[in-house]
Amino acid sequence: MIEQAKGMFMVLRTWGPDEAFEALVDISQHTNVKLHDVAAVVVAAGSGNGASGLDPRVYDRVLEEVKPFFGGLPEGSV
Repeated sequence: MIEQAKGMFMVLRTWGPDEAFEALVDISQHTNVKLHDVAAVVVAAGSGNGASGLDPRVYDRVLEEVKPFFGGLPEGSV
């Protein structure tokens, strides 16, 4: 899951793997949410699958932190 989330950052932000991982870690620390849960939110939101199996409060908190990284995407995606 973490590798998939890193890949999304790498493609959408044209970052290298270290920058993508650092962004995930920063979001994890800022939201006090485990890294694998942050990655799950990024992947779920990016794929349009929503919060499947995730605490909706965690999903919403992480999603608010992730949105600025993926600005300019259509409504309903990240």
